[in-house]
Amino acid sequence: MTVWLSIQAPPISILQGFHADQAMGGSGYARHIYYENITLHNVKNPIIIDQDYCNGKHNCPDEAKAVQVSDVYFSNWRGTSAGEDAITLDCSSHSPCRNIMIEDVHITSSNGGSKVYSTCKNAHGRFLQATPPVSCA
Repeated sequence: MTVWLSIQAPPISILQGFHADQAMGGSGYARHIYYENITLHNVKNPIIIDQDYCNGKHNCPDEAKAVQVSDVYFSNWRGTSAGEDAITLDCSSHSPCRNIMIEDVHITSSNGGSKVYSTCKNAHGRFLQATPPVSCA
């Protein structure tokens, strides 16, 4: 049985936007998740998928297992980021994220002329009309 999760929210002003941390190791999956029509105001870390989460520790071992992340959609987002990291896709090399779609997402800095950035590692999908631009090799 597949459960579909679709989140549509009114304007939000919180510390974290979409923040999916999966501790290193583990099993299972997170899939068919939709985040659409989101307005952000001064949000720290608006979009994060982090399969290499290590709970603030250093020199964490590389785990051969990770929660499988697939079919995650971010559509029609607008707003501002409190920090430089607007979009972070940090997926495991052992279990890359698949079918991640970022479309019509526009996040700028809440700090005047400061820039915002995206980082992407081991995430596969489509990244269309995104500010900041997302590129994942």
